[in-house]
Amino acid sequence: MPVMKQAMKISTAAVLATLGSSLSTLAGSAPVIEAPAPAPAVSGDWCETLKSIGTLYSDKENPYVQEFKLFGRYQFQTGYIDGNDVNGDNFSETAAIHRRLRLGAQLKFAQYFTLKANVNLVTDLRFAGGDLSWGVPHGILGAAAFDEAKLTFDAGKAFGTAGLDSLKFTYGRQKVKMGYEGHSSSKKIKTIERSALGNTIYRSARPVGFTVDAAKGSWKGAAAIFSDQISDDRLDSVIGEWNEGLAYYASLTKTLASEDELIFDFLYHDDTGDATLDWFGYNWAASAAYAGSCGRWGYTGNVIVGDHVDFLGYPERGGLFYGAILMGTYWIADGTVEAVGQYQWQGSEEPEGVRTNGRLFRGDNGGDLNNGRGDSHHSLYAGLNWYLCGDNAKFMTGLEYQNLATPDGNADAVTLWLAYRMYF
Repeated sequence: MPVMKQAMKISTAAVLATLGSSLSTLAGSAPVIEAPAPAPAVSGDWCETLKSIGTLYSDKENPYVQEFKLFGRYQFQTGYIDGNDVNGDNFSETAAIHRRLRLGAQLKFAQYFTLKANVNLVTDLRFAGGDLSWGVPHGILGAAAFDEAKLTFDAGKAFGTAGLDSLKFTYGRQKVKMGYEGHSSSKKIKTIERSALGNTIYRSARPVGFTVDAAKGSWKGAAAIFSDQISDDRLDSVIGEWNEGLAYYASLTKTLASEDELIFDFLYHDDTGDATLDWFGYNWAASAAYAGSCGRWGYTGNVIVGDHVDFLGYPERGGLFYGAILMGTYWIADGTVEAVGQYQWQGSEEPEGVRTNGRLFRGDNGGDLNNGRGDSHHSLYAGLNWYLCGDNAKFMTGLEYQNLATPDGNADAVTLWLAYRMYF
């Protein structure tokens, strides 16, 4: 296959040079949190400092304030793509992306309450022909200034759980955990990007809503109601606007005797408003996932189905969508070097009912990819993760092949990714 042969000729040195250049730009353009210089040993003092540096105060016996801590994450990635578009023409592109920079704080107080909020501090849309900007964003997607802003009340601790092991209530701007990859934080995902199918139901959605979390024995679950409205007012994006549609969410996890997990998620979106932009973009979706490990091996499988209905007035982008994600991992060196493989397929009943991820394969790459839309999409990912301090500091690299069937023809490409992730 020509694309595969060309991909094998990618210069790793060129990718590393791009990474170095972009990090230099970061250093000169905005303040950067400087982590302590790494020590030779993985479990050295620098690693323990990185894990604990954010906790500024902790005293469980204090009746007023039990804990106050700061937290943050920085994620950078660079990639090179080479492929053939729907017309059979070759395209290629290189991109360096400041993926995430977030800072936040968490306060535990009055024994039963936890207040948590964090903000996004970088918006990098250069891969799609946009701009790179530092600082808290605002505008039509001003709500994106906040990653989360929520208050949790531990009702089980305060009043008893009525037979449950735990019972908590949360209100505010929060993450919607749809699909196995949606349950995993970006700090801990094994691939550099979530799969396109996983992102279809997850969407990095951070709506305002009310959530109930409970656990009993080997079962835990959550139920929630969310507003689908995206506000460009920062106050409303935290306390919520309820003038448009609603989404109803439920999740259930069963932990087996082997410590493997079964995870079921469902979301129904009742779009009663006239907004052309909301958090969900589909009518309903359901996910069933299985995750476990055996010795050095780890494995997950996720089956997803949903319905876009008449997506924003484009019937060719609506209808049923469905697919599966399979992933396996293997520890080459325990806790330090890990191999990762992932296969994803998604399909739809309409000609443009599925879409690829936005970075590189449908970005500003010079190729005609029908804006990443089609009725069948395959991706195959193979990578290595090098953990300097667990998930708190790691390098990731991956090679990804994608094939998209569109009404105008097929497109395929290979992308080489390199990333650095850290958090405290």
